[in-house]
Amino acid sequence: MFEFLEQATVDEVVSSVYYAIRLIRHRTSLVDLDTGLRVEGLASEPSFNEEVLAVRALRSIESAEDTSIQELDDSTAEDYISQLAGIVRARAIAEFGCDEGRGRHLLARFETPIAYTAEKGRTS
Repeated sequence: MFEFLEQATVDEVVSSVYYAIRLIRHRTSLVDLDTGLRVEGLASEPSFNEEVLAVRALRSIESAEDTSIQELDDSTAEDYISQLAGIVRARAIAEFGCDEGRGRHLLARFETPIAYTAEKGRTS
């Protein structure tokens, strides 16, 4: 369904999927998909090409579901958000590499239980 994202750069995929997910999350507030939720001048706004990719992803969802983005139920919306996030994850791993075991180990070092830190008199 989202095969067209394979032709985009990893940066375009990340930005366009972020924007697509943002539109899905705020779908009930959307008046027009082509207008979207842009805030001109905001640094995090997608480029023209990224916006085109995001809208194309959402049009693909509308076609598959035979309904508008605005009419998607929460469960279906979350399923598509997960699919899109999975695409970004896969592209990032392919582009930058990933050692999940090492990442989990590093994160575990920062996940000290609150009770332990309070016991030791630490506040952070």
